[in-house]
Amino acid sequence: MEESTATPTRPEGETRADGPEANGGRPNGPPQSGAVLFPPLVLAHYRYFAFHAHYGESGGIPSTFAPPEGGSSAATKAAKADARKDYEAALTRFEESAGRITSAYWCVVAPSAVALTEGPQHRVWGFLWKNEPAMRLYRESDWLTNAYPDLSILLHHCDTIALKASAVLRGTAKQIALESAFTEEKFLLAAAEERRRREERAAADAKTDGSRAKPRRNGGGSPPNGRGRSSNDKAVSHARHVLVELEKYYDRAGNRAARIVYFWGMVAGVAVALALAAFFALLVHLSFLEIDVQTTGARGFFVCYAAGALGAVVSVLMRMRRDEGFTLDYEVGRSQSFRLGSFRPFLGAVFGLLIYFALESGLLQIAVPDSNASTDATDVSLYFLAFIAFLAGFSERLAMVVLGKAERTVAATLEMSDDGDAPAKREPAAPSLASELEALSQLQEKGVLDDKQVSGAVEAMMRAASTRD
Repeated sequence: MEESTATPTRPEGETRADGPEANGGRPNGPPQSGAVLFPPLVLAHYRYFAFHAHYGESGGIPSTFAPPEGGSSAATKAAKADARKDYEAALTRFEESAGRITSAYWCVVAPSAVALTEGPQHRVWGFLWKNEPAMRLYRESDWLTNAYPDLSILLHHCDTIALKASAVLRGTAKQIALESAFTEEKFLLAAAEERRRREERAAADAKTDGSRAKPRRNGGGSPPNGRGRSSNDKAVSHARHVLVELEKYYDRAGNRAARIVYFWGMVAGVAVALALAAFFALLVHLSFLEIDVQTTGARGFFVCYAAGALGAVVSVLMRMRRDEGFTLDYEVGRSQSFRLGSFRPFLGAVFGLLIYFALESGLLQIAVPDSNASTDATDVSLYFLAFIAFLAGFSERLAMVVLGKAERTVAATLEMSDDGDAPAKREPAAPSLASELEALSQLQEKGVLDDKQVSGAVEAMMRAASTRD
């Protein structure tokens, strides 16, 4: 209904109220949220609109939308002035709390509305860049939609998507999602107004004809004669389809937003990991162990540390190319996604160092190129270590395979005796009676043993088994 959207958000010719009127006619008190202040604003706007709509007049609202009390024609100038003043005060309080109303739909047949707000922008540290404005969708329509459960359910789904989009999305994606949710709720409220208008028209016709029958208010909201049922069904079907598409868009946008936050978390994690490595190296150097960065061991340590962290970052970036290659719960919040991303380089760095220690300790029997000048292999070992550490950070599965070999080597070492001798050989387990009998059966089938020999062997095995027991 275009008549509902034609009403200006702020009355023309009026300024913002100051003093007690700006607080809803009461002295200034503690600040209240926009969700609390929006219902009084809707009621104040409905009263103001009813007094200034000029029902049935040229350029005004059709008389069919006039309230039972007569609307503007029966209102005095004082009542109109009070309604305008109350609406201005309620609007001021709401905008001071929730931000500027950028889009609004005010219902005509009942005090119901939906509004999209945008909070003020603030600069970070006063000069660097602007914070993103806080956008939120507000709706108050119980006075109109309680009689139509199908529309109420769809409106509730819109509110849920708008709430998630406001908390998860950023930038253009957030604006598109909230604008789409606002448009859908405006469409549903218009459909509810049309149902109410049809019901009231049917009731008026029945009263005129002298009939006592009352219009039915069912889930479809159609009058008793069934007129308008097909249009109502089409409206509900269209709204469901749009909601499904809106939810798909929110899911895609939320996943992409979480990936971006996760990426910046990895960048921050790399920076912190390198800074911590330099700090602890300096601390160890100044405390108890002098570190010479010119030695092969020290250089290999830091090379593996950095290569492992870089491999972890590249692994995630490769998986992010595919929609199904990287999954992240984007509804945990931006801060949580950022923290998860910052931990990933540390995990890769740890795998890189584990591979370095396993190679240097000799647990892994891998021929590492040396740095012998006579073989023209200067610094080849560093390149080899960087390559292995990068693969360890890139692929956790590869790291587990390599470390699994080292684990078996350690287990074999622990089995050695205290005096350094080779591990004691284990006595082979005695074969089971069932396996011996199966072996005798196979020898008998091949003709190696006859029945007498098999019987004697079975008796001997039974006596041996009873002795062991």
